Parts: sequence; C-alpha cells; structure tokens
Amino acid sequence: VSKKLQRVNFTNQFGDEVFFDENGDPTASYDVINWQLINGKVQHVTLGHLTFAANGDYKLSIEEEKIVWRTGKKVPTSVCSNVCPVGTRKAQIRGKPICCFDCAPCADGTIANSTGAADCTPCPKEYWSNERKDDCIPRTIEFLKYHEPMGIALTLVSLLGASLSLATMVVFINYRETPVIKASNFELSSLLLFSLFLCFLCPLTFLGRPTVWTCMLRHTAFGVTFALCISCVLGKTIVVVTAFKATFPGNNIAGKFGHAQQRIIICSCTLIQIVICVLWLSLNPPYPHMLFTYSNKIIVLECNTGSQASFYAVLGYIGVLQSQTPSMSQRPPEESMGAREMPPHRGVGKARRKR
Repeated sequence: VSKKLQRVNFTNQFGDEVFFDENGDPTASYDVINWQLINGKVQHVTLGHLTFAANGDYKLSIEEEKIVWRTGKKVPTSVCSNVCPVGTRKAQIRGKPICCFDCAPCADGTIANSTGAADCTPCPKEYWSNERKDDCIPRTIEFLKYHEPMGIALTLVSLLGASLSLATMVVFINYRETPVIKASNFELSSLLLFSLFLCFLCPLTFLGRPTVWTCMLRHTAFGVTFALCISCVLGKTIVVVTAFKATFPGNNIAGKFGHAQQRIIICSCTLIQIVICVLWLSLNPPYPHMLFTYSNKIIVLECNTGSQASFYAVLGYIGVLQSQTPSMSQRPPEESMGAREMPPHRGVGKARRKR
C-alpha cells in the first residue's frame, strides 16, 4: 500500500499539491494565522500559507499588509538589545540571556568598523583610531625640521659660527707672512679654525628626517671634529708651556718640540677617536628609531645610539682630552717672567742720601 501511495500525486480544488512520502505520510501544509482583536473579540485571521512540494521545496506566501502587531503597524524588536553601531562592541550583561547586551565604546587604539561587532580590532603600530573608533588613521611623525622655530634658530647659529670661523681662517691665510700670524703658530691656528668650522656644521646633521646615514654621521662627526679641536688646543697649550720653560740659557726644550711633534700629537689624539668611532659603526651603529611613549597620536622619530658603551666611550675620550688641557697650562715659573725683585744699587742709594 505504501508503494502505491507514493505514486499518488494530484492537485486538489484549492490548488494544493497532494502527494505521499516514502513513509506514506501526506504533504505538510500550514496556514499562517494572526490573532487580531476585532470589535472586542479575538479572531483568527489567515495571512498566508506554507506548502511543501514533492522535491522538497517549499512556498511561503504572506499578506504583510494584513498583519496587526501588539504595537500596531510598527514591527516590534525581536531581540533584547539593539544592534551595536560602529565604534562599539557587545558587552554581555550578567544574569541575562545572550541576546541582551550593552554597547561599550572601543578603547583608544582599537576600532569596530561593522555593526554588531563582538570585539574591537587593534590598530597597527603606526596607526591610531579616529574619534568615531571606526577607522585607523596614520599617526603624526615628529622630528626636528628645518622650518620650525627650533630648527631655524639652530641653523642660524650654526651658519653664523661656521661663517665666522671660515672668515677668520681666510684672514689667517692671507696674512700668514706677518709677524703676528707667525708668532701665533699659523699651522695650529688654521687647523683649530678649520675644526671649529666643522664643529659648527655638526648641528645641521640633527635637522631633518633621521636616516641610517644621518644617524651614523651625527654622533661620529661631532666626536671626531670635537676631538680634533681639543687636540689643537692641547697642542697650542704644550707649545706655550714649553716656551715658558725654555727661559734659561742652554735650555733647548723648545727646540725638541717642533712642528713635527705638534702634528704627531694632533694626529694621534684624533686617530684614537676615529678608531673608537669606526668600531662603533662596525659593531652596533646608530639607527632611526620610533618612540611611541610621548603621545598616542604622535610618533617621535629619532636616532638610537645603538651601542651605549661606544657612545659613552666617545664622550669619555673627549672629556679626557679636555682634562689634559688645564693640567698642562700650569703657572710658569717666576724666573721666566723676570719677576724677581732687583735689589737697589748701592751707589744710587748713597747719592740720594747725600742730596
């Protein structure tokens, strides 16, 4: 009987398809009914039908304009809470069903760019959330620029000092044959002015966007040029000290300290600093580094020193050279200054007493 029932398939007078499945059960057909209060009485109003076909498809037809909700024609909310807007996330309420939740705003640095988000997505490291917390925007990168007030002031002072040093050096070169220039040791003075010229230009490397090359040049160039400058001062100090000590006849200490010895002292003192800088650049050189600790919306771009030991070695060596200059410039002996008190001549004293 079941097999014969499965062969039955026809359409009744209401337009519904009648058939039986493999178990002999007839097709399911449902009416969609809406309970409505009409004239003080509850009536069942049919709004639509749900029918199934033999191939498993179904057909649902509803007359939506006839639906009467408890709130009238306005469709009520079918969940406990409304969908969270963008920039917020779902926050579950303890003790209530899962469909009941609060909409908590995303924390700074996180966004939710879709409605009903369960969690906020963190922004990448170089980005930050906007005010609506629905998009990540790039952070502002800060560094010392040329057109800023600090950059302009630093550039003017640096160029002014470099210009004065260069102008003085040109004057020394033009009048190098004069007795005054010869007495001031033309070679050492010119080298000192040239090192000062380079020292004044070093602050310009601290301006602009830091790169790998500028970071390596900033500290090393300043260390080498400053060491050269102090070496020249140390050389001139030694010349002055030896000149004061060579006051007695037969003392040839000044002759032993000539131009060759001066060059050796300057080159050796500067070479040590160059070796320290080369080791620094070879082992762990400075590099551009981003700092995120100053502000959430700003990235400070600066040069990391790399090796702290090398950085302090460069500064320490400069301090050692500076400490040698005062120790060399001791007070010259009184004999060399002709400061000994001369006793009065006896003959002159007698003549004055007679008068």
